[in-house]
Amino acid sequence: METLKIKHISQSPQAGGFYVLNLELEQAPTSLAYRYTLPEAALQATLFHAQQTQLQLLSQAALEPAFLENSALTTLSALTDTMPEKTLAETQQATLLLGADLGIGPLLYEARRLSQTHRAPLFALLHASEGFPFAVKPAKFMASGLPVQAIGACPLLEDWKIPNRLSSAWGLPGCYDGNLPELFARWLESEQQLRTTNKNPEPWRVRAFLPESLNQACAQLAHTYSWLQFEAIDVP
Repeated sequence: METLKIKHISQSPQAGGFYVLNLELEQAPTSLAYRYTLPEAALQATLFHAQQTQLQLLSQAALEPAFLENSALTTLSALTDTMPEKTLAETQQATLLLGADLGIGPLLYEARRLSQTHRAPLFALLHASEGFPFAVKPAKFMASGLPVQAIGACPLLEDWKIPNRLSSAWGLPGCYDGNLPELFARWLESEQQLRTTNKNPEPWRVRAFLPESLNQACAQLAHTYSWLQFEAIDVP
């Protein structure tokens, strides 16, 4: 586990009770991880953006003022689930990203990278247990076969030209009213139907940033489809 010294830290409140932590490190990390902890602050966060010594992390809790006033009071530790050696951006394949709650951070990290170099189809499904860390906007891109009430989308993903849909168990406007495995099942059924009329259907890969129970449920659904490769990253 790599421990990193923080030179400066600030935080920006987001929608849905989330925070973006803006960190300037003493030196660039030797490798990136999807999950981090600030042990002295008893806070866990996920990767949202990285550029040399600058990191942006997504958190569902605010840092106490003492840590903002004196960054030397805490360090940053990468948890053991470092990013795979072969990133999604290095292989041109149709890709579906799944993310829930803190898993939305690494989903957006990978989506940004894919949007810059990827030419194969991309899609994303996001879930919020309570609220999303962004304002839900009407979707610009069509998504045939998915529930008609799922008409909302993540603005950042749309800016990056990545179609996406949202689910919420709280009945948030524009979201599918249910859990992510249910919405994923509808996507699988829709894609399977398209494959019956497409002469050269593409294989898909899925990278899921979800709590373990949701990853297991989605992996079980994906298991029956030979054209799908499922990779789970557990994010509490």
